[in-house]
Amino acid sequence: MKVEDKPRYLSKSACNRCGDKERFNHNDKCCTCYIARRRRIREQEKSPETRARKKAYLQTPRGKELRRKVRAKTYQNNKDVARKWKRKYSKDPKNLAKILQWTTFRSTRIKDATPPWVKDDISEQVVNIYRERDSLNKEAGYVKYHVDHIVPLVNKKVCGLHVPSNLRVIEASENASKSNKWITSTEPSWPNIPQLKLIQ
Repeated sequence: MKVEDKPRYLSKSACNRCGDKERFNHNDKCCTCYIARRRRIREQEKSPETRARKKAYLQTPRGKELRRKVRAKTYQNNKDVARKWKRKYSKDPKNLAKILQWTTFRSTRIKDATPPWVKDDISEQVVNIYRERDSLNKEAGYVKYHVDHIVPLVNKKVCGLHVPSNLRVIEASENASKSNKWITSTEPSWPNIPQLKLIQ
């Protein structure tokens, strides 16, 4: 008899395959057969052939987009866990070399992307954008906002500049999902950029 507050129940009729009467409450399926089927699926997923197919699919445009959506959704549902993991990762001495390498690379890219005609007044505008980000993060109590380069500094098709018109403050989750893609749109600071599709 089916009971709402229990995960399993005993059915009146036995399973045609194994003869078991125990069923799952959420899908009314035979417990023995369902568990055995899930085990077979897990074993198939561990096989080299299945892993190779998955890896090949994730390299396709459709697979990349699916992976991006899954990662973004996972981050949104586990923000606290993600922040805790990032703090733990950054404090681990084993990861200091990687963090230093990335920081140096990022600083070099920003320096190379700053044109020589940028003067003190323009540099002050850039600093003000970063101050705005810091102020918003202070109000939020954590790193909620990032400074985003609308046209990314590193991309296969384009290379943006580190200038005020190419900077904006957006949420960290949006910036992480955007990554180094160039999503052209009618941004206020880029009115003459044509309407194009997403460039990987």
